Amino acid sequence: MDTLKQQLRRAFKASGAALTPEYRDYADCAIRAFVLESELWQKARGVFLYVSMWAEPDTRALIDAALAEGKRVYVPLCCP
Repeated sequence: MDTLKQQLRRAFKASGAALTPEYRDYADCAIRAFVLESELWQKARGVFLYVSMWAEPDTRALIDAALAEGKRVYVPLCCP
């Protein structure tokens, strides 16, 4: 039997895959702008981000921005 977490992951992955590339680019830019303009981001000396995969919102530009600003970047380590 699937766990609820597995079911939710499949549902989110399917809904993300259904988005058009144009909408995905638009949403990535909107999310990035919101985060970069936030007071929390501007005051942070370090940030915890995930490394995006599949159809997840792209976090690579945020990681690059954090490093360029001299922030520490923390990402989860996932092992099988």
